[in-house]
Amino acid sequence: MCGYSPLRRLHTGERTTAFLARAPGSEVHVVLRVFTGPDGPARALTELEMAAQVDTPHLQRAKDIGVSPTNDPVLVTARLGRRLSELLDGGGHIAPGSIVTLAAPLAAALRCLHENGIAHGAVDVAHIRLASDGSPVLVGADGGLSATPTNVRSDLEGFAHLLDSVLQNSDGSCRSRGMSEITAWLRNRCQGPDRPPPDTYADLERRIFALATPLPFAVGERQPVPTQRTDWVRDRSVRRRDGGSPVAALLEGELSFSLEETRNLLRQIVDRLRGRRGRLVLVAVLIFAVFLTGTLWLLPQRTSADESSSAPTKRPVPPATMADVAPADLDESKALDKLLAMRRVCQEQSHAARCLAHVYETGSPALEADRAALGASARDPFPVLSLEPARRDVTAQRVSGGFAAFIVRDSDAKNQPVSVILTMTETGWLIRDIFDA
Repeated sequence: MCGYSPLRRLHTGERTTAFLARAPGSEVHVVLRVFTGPDGPARALTELEMAAQVDTPHLQRAKDIGVSPTNDPVLVTARLGRRLSELLDGGGHIAPGSIVTLAAPLAAALRCLHENGIAHGAVDVAHIRLASDGSPVLVGADGGLSATPTNVRSDLEGFAHLLDSVLQNSDGSCRSRGMSEITAWLRNRCQGPDRPPPDTYADLERRIFALATPLPFAVGERQPVPTQRTDWVRDRSVRRRDGGSPVAALLEGELSFSLEETRNLLRQIVDRLRGRRGRLVLVAVLIFAVFLTGTLWLLPQRTSADESSSAPTKRPVPPATMADVAPADLDESKALDKLLAMRRVCQEQSHAARCLAHVYETGSPALEADRAALGASARDPFPVLSLEPARRDVTAQRVSGGFAAFIVRDSDAKNQPVSVILTMTETGWLIRDIFDA
C-alpha cells in the first residue's frame, strides 16, 4: 500500500483505519491512515490544510500522501509511541521537571492552533502520544474545529484536566503548586462566555516553566507507601566503652551486676567517702543502688518474640526487570517457547501487568487483552498458549528476517487454535499480536 508493506492493523474508527507498515528493505516503521467512505477525500484534505496552517512539531501531521488499492486517500504519518493515558495507568512517579517538558510544548501547540483559527476538539490524556525523541504530540484532531470561544475554552479546560492527571503522579509540593498556580488559574480564565484573553497563553507557559527546571519526560517506578520513620528510636542494645567511672556506668545501665563487680564498686565508693559526711553520702548511695537494682530486676526482659513483633514488617520485593526474555540470538521456535513460558509465569505473579510488558511489543492488542483478563474470575483470552509444551502443536507459517508467524493448536483439540506473530526488537524477540487462527 503506497509502497509500504502493511504489518498489522492498529485502529479502526468511524473516520479512518490505521495500519502499521514498513518501508521495503528498511526497518523504518510508519502508520498508514486510510480515509474510508464517501467523505474520505474531504476529511483527508481538511487534515492536510490544518497541518499546512499550523507550524508545530507537536501536532500529528502527514509525511506523505497516497491512494489505497480501493482508491481511498492514505496519509503516511510517523509511528508514535504509547499514549499518555497508558503511562499514567501504571501510577509511576513523575518528576516536576518532566511535567514541564510535557506541558510546555502542548501549551505552545494549542496556542498555535488557536491563533490560526483552529481548535483541537479532543484534548485529553488519550490523545497525547510520545514521539521517538520523547516529545509529546497531539493526535486525534481530525482536521480540527472552528476556534469559537466555546471550542477554545473546551481545549484549555481539557488541558487543565490533563495537567491535573499528570500532577497526581508527582510529589505533594509540585502537585499543590501546579493545581493552585496553573490549573485553577487556567479554569478561572475560562469562566464566562467569551474567549480567554490573548495573554493567557504567554502567562500559561510562564507559569509552567516556573514550576521546575525542565527534565526529559519519564514515568518512574511506583513509589512505596511512606511509612513512619523509626531511625530516630534509640538502640536499646548495651553500649560498652573502655574506662570511665563505675558510678557513671551504673547510672547509665552499662554495668552488669555480678557479685564481684558489685563488691569492687562498693569498695571504691567507701574509699572515696570518708568521715561522717561521707558516711551519710554512702548510705544515700547504697539506698539508691538497692532501689535501682530492685527496679532493674523487676522489669520484664525483652524477648525475641517482642523484638520480632516490634520490628518493621518487611514488604515483598518485586523481582528485577525481566529483560531479554527471548534474546535475539535464539531461533524463532525457541523464542516462541521462551515467551509463552514467561507468559505463564507472569500470569501467576502479583505484578502480572508489568511482567507481561516484557513479553509483548509495546501497544500490542494482545497485551491489552491479557491485561484485561487479570481479574480473579477473568478467563484466559488465549488458553491454548497456557498449555504445557507437550500438549500443544506449533506450526511455522512464515519466517523471515526479524519476523515470524506461527499457528499454535491444542493437541487434544479442546481449545481454539491461534496465530502468534513475533517480531525482533532491540531487546530481543517479542510477541507482536495474537488472533484466532
